[in-house]
Amino acid sequence: MGADRLKEKGSFTTELSATDVTELVYQVLDLMKEEIKKKIGFSAEIIHLLAEIDEMHGYVDTIIKVKVPILNPEFNARFGMFNELGQDRNPTGRLLTTKLQVKPAIYARKDIKGLVADYVEGDKINDSFKTALNSLMQKRGAKVQGVSMAFTPGNKLRVRVEGSRL
Repeated sequence: MGADRLKEKGSFTTELSATDVTELVYQVLDLMKEEIKKKIGFSAEIIHLLAEIDEMHGYVDTIIKVKVPILNPEFNARFGMFNELGQDRNPTGRLLTTKLQVKPAIYARKDIKGLVADYVEGDKINDSFKTALNSLMQKRGAKVQGVSMAFTPGNKLRVRVEGSRL
């Protein structure tokens, strides 16, 4: 994305398409897969992921397969994202999620919805996106210190990243 600008100028702003947002959500889910392995004891695979942006809202639909011997259950997670608005009705730079659905929500007495919610519910999506961006930037020698995001009328996600050289 903008690791060079982050290292040289300390910040950059970009507008992400739905395809770019899909990749960013993939990075978040990749982090979540590690948590699934720790808490449930089985690895997971993302077999479907689609992010869409429409009318200043984002929508995510994903299917995650947990690799359990013999069964290999699949979980479908869906949620929407929208701009958090301040008292002036302008975006604050933070996103909120809505309508988190995970089916099935519980498998083998494990709270699958709770695992997903830890990464995307409410305003947690902001920290998850920041962590995912930081992981990507560190591979290029930069560190993310702050992220501000807002959906635009042009069906993009405007992202401002602040940081520094590693």
